[in-house]
Amino acid sequence: MENIGPELAYHMRQELNTYRSESWAKWLVYHYDRSQCRFILWGLEA
Repeated sequence: MENIGPELAYHMRQELNTYRSESWAKWLVYHYDRSQCRFILWGLEA
């Protein structure tokens, strides 16, 4: 996702962290690139 501000990225991280205990979310990885305002989310295919 592009053009994501730091405040929205923070809320997205908080929401994703609530799913960490779920088996399907075990391999989700996210990264926020401040210089390009990108929120990158990836993981293994099920």
